[in-house]
Formats: sequence, C-alpha cells, structure tokens
Amino acid sequence: MHPVLLTLPLPALSLPLFGVALGVLGLGLVVTLAGYRAALPELRRLGLLVSFAATAAAPWLWGLRLTLGPLRIGSYGALLSVSLLVGWVLSVGLAVRGGLPRAAAVQCYFVTLGGALLGARAHYVLVNGSEYPSLSAALALRQGGLSLYGGLLGGLLGAALYLRRARLPLLPWADAAVPSVAVGLTLTRVGCWLHGCDYGAPLAATTPGWLRALGSFPHWPDGLLGAASGAPAWVAQVRAGALSPEQLASLPVHPTQLYEALAGALLFALLSWLGRRSLPRGALLLSFAFGYGALRFGLELWRGDPERGLVGPYFAAPWLLPAAALALGLAFGVGPARAVVGPRRRLVARLLALLPAAALALGARLGAVPAAPVLQLSSSQWLALTTALLAALLWGRLPEPALPPLRAR
Repeated sequence: MHPVLLTLPLPALSLPLFGVALGVLGLGLVVTLAGYRAALPELRRLGLLVSFAATAAAPWLWGLRLTLGPLRIGSYGALLSVSLLVGWVLSVGLAVRGGLPRAAAVQCYFVTLGGALLGARAHYVLVNGSEYPSLSAALALRQGGLSLYGGLLGGLLGAALYLRRARLPLLPWADAAVPSVAVGLTLTRVGCWLHGCDYGAPLAATTPGWLRALGSFPHWPDGLLGAASGAPAWVAQVRAGALSPEQLASLPVHPTQLYEALAGALLFALLSWLGRRSLPRGALLLSFAFGYGALRFGLELWRGDPERGLVGPYFAAPWLLPAAALALGLAFGVGPARAVVGPRRRLVARLLALLPAAALALGARLGAVPAAPVLQLSSSQWLALTTALLAALLWGRLPEPALPPLRAR
C-alpha cells in the first residue's frame, strides 16, 4: 500500500499567516469583481464567501507563521479530491439534464458537499468521542476521521434545506447526485485501502495467497504520516500484542475497503442501467439507499477496525443474519422489485431476493453459521439496515413505473 501518493519538493519557507489571509482576501475580492463584470452570480457569491472567511480569520492569525517544506500528498486525500471533482461534473450535468437550472445545481452541489463534510465528521466524532477531548480536536480534519454514512445523511439534509429555500424539488437533484456518490464510494475506498484504514477482521490461514497479500498492511517509516508509525491495522495489532513491532507488515485481514469499492462500482452500474428507464422521480435515490444499505450491512460483518463504533445489544448470529436477510428480501419485494419489467420477472426477482435468508437459515441449522461469538452491530449497520428498509417502503409509495417491454426497445 502507498499512503503517500507523491511528495512535492516545496522550498523551505516561513510565511506569516496574517499576510496569507490578506492575500486570500485580495484574491476573494478579485473573484467577486470578476463575477460582477461577467454577470455570474455564483462566482460573485464564491468571491464574497472567500473574502468574508479571510477577514474573519485574519485577527486570529496575527503573529502565527506557516513553515513550508516538502509536501506529502496522501493517497486518500488525493482520491477524495478526485471523487469530489468527478462528482461535481457528473451531478451538475445530470441535474441540468433533469431540468434544474445550472446555477442552482452548482450552488446545490457545494451546499451538499458542505453538509456531507459536517455530517461525516459529526457522526465519526459522536461514535469515537473519547478521541476528541476538545472542540479544536474535533475540528482538526487533517487528522482524519470521516464517516461515510454521516456524510450521506448530512449531504442529503444540506441539499434539502437549500432546495427548499430555492423553491426547487429535491428528488431531481437527488437522482442526479447518487451516481456520483457511487463513483466517490469506489474512489475513496481505494484511497482507504492505500492508507490502510477501515480494515477488516483477520483472515483464516487457509485463505488464498492473493487475498492475504491484499489484506497485509505495512509498517511505515517513522514520521511518514504524523506520529503513527504504520498503517492502522499494523498499529492496532502491535498495541494488542498480536504482532511484534519489528514486523514489516500486519497479519492478513479482510481488505474490506476493496470489497466496498467493488460495491460502489456495482451500484454505479446499476444506477446507470436504471437511469435509462422511465422510472418515477426519486427511484434512483431510493434504489441506491436500499442497495448500499443492504451491502453495507453485510460488509460490516467483515470489518475489524474499532473506529466503526459497536452499539446496542448482542445478538446470536444464527438467527440475526437470516432475520436481517429476510427483512431486506421482503423490503426488496415491496419496493425496488417494482422496477423489474413484467409480472413474471418481478415474481422471480422477489423469490430470488428471499434466497439469501433461506441459505443463511439452512446454514445456521447445519452449523455453518457460527453461534459464537455473538454479534454486536456497529452504528453504520444500524443506519444501513434502517435506511434500506425505509427506502424500500418509500419506493413502494412511488407511482407505478412505466417501463416498456424489453422486446420493444
């Protein structure tokens, strides 16, 4: 894995932060003026926002200095930035095609992004509150700590508030945005794998060698990324006494980051296929919410990192897993199965959705599903199961899809 994508050889300089703030203020004023002259209100608002932020921050930066040197670009941060750029191009383009004004779509994207960042940080801090003894620590985003589910819910809330104020419908924007969420899920989870966070539970000794290689995370050189001297999986195993500090790599664990990246790619393919059909507004959003919720609930069973936050009572695996699969299978029949063309195909899809529950129940009876240890769900699993079931129920309340027969297309 490569937690550092590249290192920029910046010169060793010491800059006064107050002067930097003044420079940013000047840049904001230039952007504002350009927005006025070009009659671009979104550019004008961006310039005013930058100018206001620089003005507000300047008094707090008096006397502080920024020391520059070689700048390490982290793999996770780089792929997160790429996903945000791709998301902007994709979601705004689809929103305009769906009938939203371009200016409103651009502004809504940045509001959605702001809500997503706030929600992602808030959920992570809430689950891992002991790591953040002060407000300044909770706001230190450079130290990492974002929750994907918190980001999804925060982004949806931010978009809803903005569009309500702008008197524009939410569902067209949501349907336009979820394909970019699936792309972002794929890219950021690859970044997580390169960094080594969000890792899985230990692999069995009989696991194929290629999977063990993908799930072995390295001991970094000291000082490569802050105080940590290795990938999170390596650090956790050393602290637990399961691994010697002299070892160059962690014990093999499930590369759950890649599992979820694959899930994101599959969801993007599904949304692209559904987007070409005459589905009612909101169907793409609810299809993604159901699909990701069901996949995330299952994938969390292989997670091993403590940051995901285990909450709630303990359950026995032999009945919990079939029960959850049955609930999701029935929910699929109520909602997303309605997108399947034709009554016979729809019936087959509903029956197939119940097969995982039947297989898990049979496996539990035969002893293939272990009775121990008992399971305690993570906060993300509770959110995944809840949002998937709710999305399926809401899907069932949408107008009947007007889909032409496959032979007619």
